[in-house]
Amino acid sequence: MRKNTIHPISLHRLQYGSDSYRQKAEGAYAIKLVLEIAKNGTVRTVVAESAPTPEVKSRIEQQARDWIFEPYWKDGVGVNVKLSTIVHLNVIRSR
Repeated sequence: MRKNTIHPISLHRLQYGSDSYRQKAEGAYAIKLVLEIAKNGTVRTVVAESAPTPEVKSRIEQQARDWIFEPYWKDGVGVNVKLSTIVHLNVIRSR
């Protein structure tokens, strides 16, 4: 592992909800997430930018709060960090 690199430890597959919800947002999206990661690796805050619908934004933000990252170290001490990343998301209708 490289120093000063943030690595995810636990990411959960996003759950999309009902068929009516999926039909409103069906498609492929690249959504920017801005995460504040605590010095223990947990996600403190998350903002999903450019989500296709308020429902997708809310679900992504809610579920990203459960992600866990390896702590970021500076001078031997874990520190809080802000991370901007892109999540690629495909929303499809169930059969």
